[in-house]
Amino acid sequence: MAIITPTNPEQNLLKDLKIWRRDSKKYGQTALYDLLSGLNQYIGKMQKALDNEGKKVQEGFTISPADAAFSAYIRKRANYCCERCGKQYEPNSNSLQCSHHFSRRYHNIRYDPDNALALCYHCHVFWYQKDVPEAARWLEDKIGKDKIDRLIALKNQPQKKPTQSELDTITEKYKAMT
Repeated sequence: MAIITPTNPEQNLLKDLKIWRRDSKKYGQTALYDLLSGLNQYIGKMQKALDNEGKKVQEGFTISPADAAFSAYIRKRANYCCERCGKQYEPNSNSLQCSHHFSRRYHNIRYDPDNALALCYHCHVFWYQKDVPEAARWLEDKIGKDKIDRLIALKNQPQKKPTQSELDTITEKYKAMT
């Protein structure tokens, strides 16, 4: 166990928390790992709020390592080609995006490959501004009614936010597939 020195106890405490988190994962203590991960995230959010105090912060999506790995997998699966218009992109292009059919807030299907397509920026915007019945028909033609029905059933079940250890597993899974 590390000793906290009086010169900068906050820095030492954060360092200790990171070591304890690493060790809890190493020794398979997932409950402790998830607890320490949540604590680290909370401290990070509080620090960010303090850093941004008095500044205007623009709302946007939070991209976790699991989100980034899943997005990279979806884009690679599509061979870096927009699945609506067919335009080809370079592998590291920001113009090709991972588009979820059902919102990312549905944790049961957030990382389900059937719930996402690779779309260029234009088609991604088109998807959300187009006539909803036409977009639904296009999606049904693209992935099939059975997959849509399965996603809807999962979406309508109670949602449970994944733990940090589950997110780490998701990240590793999709990184291995890219």
